[in-house]
Amino acid sequence: NNIIPPDLLKTESSYKGYTFEVIEDTSQTSVSGKVNKRYAVAKNNQGIEIFRSKSSFATNKQILINELKFKIDNELSTNSVQESI
Repeated sequence: NNIIPPDLLKTESSYKGYTFEVIEDTSQTSVSGKVNKRYAVAKNNQGIEIFRSKSSFATNKQILINELKFKIDNELSTNSVQESI
């Protein structure tokens, strides 16, 4: 049933100490029934989920990973500003 080309499924697996996982939500399918919603999570080195992207019908998993990278960078820059005050 999956119509997503294999080359779009390749994604980065980690960033700044976080490991990414893209999760497919089979309970939320597109109108055509061919694409499921998915979301990405970023886990710390203990395997605890720290960040989660919004659910999306995006067929390129890297879009979800990029959203998490933005959240990670934003969190790190916010924390460094607070620490320097």
